[in-house]
Amino acid sequence: MNITDRILKTEKIAWRELEWFIIEKNVEVKEILQSNFDKLKKSLLENSVIQTFAVWEHDGKIVILDGREKQKALQELENEGHTIPDILSANFIECKNTAEAAKVVLLYSSIYAKLTEEGLSYLIALTQTDLNKLIKEIELPSFNLSKFVEKQLTEENGISPLKEFNYTPQYGVIVLCEDEEKQKIIYEKLSGQGYSCRVVVT
Repeated sequence: MNITDRILKTEKIAWRELEWFIIEKNVEVKEILQSNFDKLKKSLLENSVIQTFAVWEHDGKIVILDGREKQKALQELENEGHTIPDILSANFIECKNTAEAAKVVLLYSSIYAKLTEEGLSYLIALTQTDLNKLIKEIELPSFNLSKFVEKQLTEENGISPLKEFNYTPQYGVIVLCEDEEKQKIIYEKLSGQGYSCRVVVT
C-alpha cells in the first residue's frame, strides 16, 4: 500500500467566510464545555494561532474539516474587541467525496497518544510558566489537572499527604446534570438551601 501526502497545499484564507462541513443544522457533531471553550480563547490570546485550519474545497466552496471551535473562539474574541488577522493559514485536504471528508473529520478528532505525568512535568518546566496560569490555557482529557497541580505543590513543599493530614470521611450525593446551565441552576438552588456543594465535570 502506498502512503501519499493528502495535504494538497497550505494557503492563507479568509477564515470568517469558512463554512462548517456538516450542513444539517440539527446535527451536533462536536461539543465543547464552556470551561474548555474559555481555555481555547485564553490560549489564542496568550499564544496566537499556532494550528492551521483543515479544509476541503468542494463544489466551489471551502468547508472546515477541523478548526470549527477555533473559528467560533476567534469570532467571539473579535466581538470582544481583540484584533484578528483577516486571513489565516489552512491545509487543503484531498477528499474524493463526502464520505472521505467525513472520515477526515473523525481522524482529526482522534487522540492517539497520551501524555505521561513525567512528560507533563518536564514540558511544564521547559515552558517556565506559572503552573496555575498554564492550566487555564490547556486541556488534557487524560489528566485531572487540578489534582496534578495539587500534587506538584505538595511535592515542591516537601509535604507527605499521608503523614501531614488526617483523613476524615465525607459523605455526599452526586447529581448528574444534562448540561452546564442545569448544573448551575441546581448548584444555586442547593447552595441556597444551606448545602455545601462542589461543581465537578467528569
